[in-house]
Amino acid sequence: MTSSFAWKWYAPEGRYSSIFFGAVIDGKKNIYVSSYHAVHKLSPAGVLLWTYSPAPDRIPDAPVLYKGTLLFDTNSGSLYALDAETGKLKYNKKVSSQICADTAFITVHRDIAVLGTESENWLKCSKMKGVNVSTGEVLWEFAPDEAVWNVMAMFPDDDSFVFQDLAGKAYRNDLTTGKNLWKAGGWPNSWTDGTQMLGPNGLVYAVTVNGCSGPDCPGSLAAYRLSDGKEVWKKLVPRPPNSFPAVGKIGKTDELSVVMPIGQQPGCDPGTFKIFQAFTFLQALPMSIQAPIFNFFHFLGIALGDYAQKIWQNPSLPTDLLAFNAETGKLRWKWVGPTHRRYMCAGDDEGFITRAQSGERGACCPNTWSAPTIGPDGTIYVGNQDGKFYAVRDANGDNVIDDVTEVSAYDTGAAFSSPGAAFAPGMVVMTACDGVYVFKQ
Repeated sequence: MTSSFAWKWYAPEGRYSSIFFGAVIDGKKNIYVSSYHAVHKLSPAGVLLWTYSPAPDRIPDAPVLYKGTLLFDTNSGSLYALDAETGKLKYNKKVSSQICADTAFITVHRDIAVLGTESENWLKCSKMKGVNVSTGEVLWEFAPDEAVWNVMAMFPDDDSFVFQDLAGKAYRNDLTTGKNLWKAGGWPNSWTDGTQMLGPNGLVYAVTVNGCSGPDCPGSLAAYRLSDGKEVWKKLVPRPPNSFPAVGKIGKTDELSVVMPIGQQPGCDPGTFKIFQAFTFLQALPMSIQAPIFNFFHFLGIALGDYAQKIWQNPSLPTDLLAFNAETGKLRWKWVGPTHRRYMCAGDDEGFITRAQSGERGACCPNTWSAPTIGPDGTIYVGNQDGKFYAVRDANGDNVIDDVTEVSAYDTGAAFSSPGAAFAPGMVVMTACDGVYVFKQ
């Protein structure tokens, strides 16, 4: 990963001036990336070609590229369509009262965009909507049994789509009408920061946290038949599956596997807040006194790194990658990933003051892992909350991951938003919370 690293790009205003959510790549290997403030188009060499900002509105998720049109939505409920070549606005349509900020990805099939809308308390969405890509017209809406959180509709290449709600219930709906065809699974009144995956084998894989919270809270990965929603298998995982599964071939055989990252993310606020909560008189002091006190302990925590855990008393957060047989659910292997000991994700402490002073969202606060992607040679590409972008491959096919010979990583210094990496021939684009990182063969 280190030898293939080519270049990185931060927003012109500075590294921590915004938060980045995801990238897509066109046929000329131009890169389109969204940040909280704008969407940007970069050349394959990292030259900024254009920027479009919906200010004062904010962008909560990654863009999508469809037939020469770049689509993105905003917190206020607007859907934007830009000419991908020029960045010129095609339309801006109000499709919702508010778009959920964590995180309602737009996906498109057969000229219909599917997205999560009508946000409840800013974070989750109560309805799915289908929108005509050409006109921005809302075609239908559907209210699932529970709100949706990480919205990423997927398409079996027919007139249907699949998604899951925040309780892990999987749905298959008609793409043209929004009508539900089947729904299955889930854990009522639970919450997961993950979402489903559609396999090439006629199965839908959904994730559930089993009604608890914390780093040792178990969850489930379940497989349902696409045709009728019948459960094929379900496996307990020992930590929260707060990520996206990936389906593909990862060994020396043609066996199809499901890779499931697991683990709990840390908090979204700096550990220094605990000092002001414990000693409430500090909150009554003038800001000219509060600020130096905050800055001292904040930068002390950054300097101490993992050793700051002794000050903040935050729990250790182990993370793992699990690989299952996609047809039977049998465990193939487990890779023990990094254990996170910082109070926040990588980069969130370092960027907090800059972001907070700008009056914007103070922290990225992403998932434990980014969405993993499986390459054609079986390599699994995935980012962790420790700020490292990992390449993991069972190269010898022995169902054991050797940390020395079968794991490589590049340290970006910042955790990663949900979408994970984008791929083109000879190019991998990884969006960390602070910017864009490009790897080339």
